[in-house]
Amino acid sequence: MNPFKILGVTQQATHKEIIQAVGQAMRSRQYSVQTIARAQKLLLDPGSRACQSFLHFIDLTDVKNGLMRDMAGICEQIEQQHAPRNVPLQYLAEIEMENDL
Repeated sequence: MNPFKILGVTQQATHKEIIQAVGQAMRSRQYSVQTIARAQKLLLDPGSRACQSFLHFIDLTDVKNGLMRDMAGICEQIEQQHAPRNVPLQYLAEIEMENDL
């Protein structure tokens, strides 16, 4: 769970911005009330916030999605050449395991 993403705030968000983001998150109903409350609690406590900033320093979701698209394209090319499809997926699985994605 990335509390910054749930509340839609940056790691430099102020106390006031976090409180405002909680209200917006509640209205949007994209996440459960419990999830929003947990994100708020994590970001308002200085110690927890420091840990979360460290844990979520880099968001690799976009990188992973890009790799998945690239691998799908490679798989299509290989299929057209009648080669086994599972070879590129093995490499992606290894990349995910190495980077804990």
